[in-house]
Amino acid sequence: MVPFTGKKYNGDVSETMKAFNWKPYALQTTVLGTAKSVQEVLNRN
Repeated sequence: MVPFTGKKYNGDVSETMKAFNWKPYALQTTVLGTAKSVQEVLNRN
């Protein structure tokens, strides 16, 4: 990650969104899904 320090990145995915008629998940849905996945991994041990 050090080579990216201080650099800007434009993560424009608007063309992809149009091409695939894609709508991003709401932030709450993303966070809750991630938390569920982490909990499942922790429960395996």
